[in-house]
Amino acid sequence: DTLVLLETLYARKLEDLLTPEHYAHIVQARRLDLLSVEIEAAPFPSYHSAREAYLCITEDGESLEEACRRAQTSVHSSEALLRSFPEARQVDFLSAPSGKAFEPVEDGGLFWLYALRRKVEPTVEDPAVLQRVQQTLLDQYFNPLVDKHIRWLFRQGAAP
Repeated sequence: DTLVLLETLYARKLEDLLTPEHYAHIVQARRLDLLSVEIEAAPFPSYHSAREAYLCITEDGESLEEACRRAQTSVHSSEALLRSFPEARQVDFLSAPSGKAFEPVEDGGLFWLYALRRKVEPTVEDPAVLQRVQQTLLDQYFNPLVDKHIRWLFRQGAAP
């Protein structure tokens, strides 16, 4: 009976916490943390070849795909959270308009050209965003209770 009561109370608390109003608040509060970017990236074997492609894009108006086709390299498209990039790249992507190409950067022995396709605003219709928002709401409510009412004998990763 006690377990059934506790499960019922937990289910009610979830109903109170996981509401569209709370979702909207978290999305607004964590907008930058949940913002995604769609990018195109292309590897080049040398700085000079990457720089040449960059100039073809910025000066001649070519697309990254066209410049890569001529240079016989491939374009990789991806979408990722803005926060998954190094801080300097985050600032670049955040302040840039869609379609902007960036100066080549060296990584792993290759020189990469990046172009920002678009910024993807977070919405709870995106399952990944919804999951993060729900986890944030649960953490905000339950973590203080855990800290207050549970005494851990061993911390995670600590030796006994």
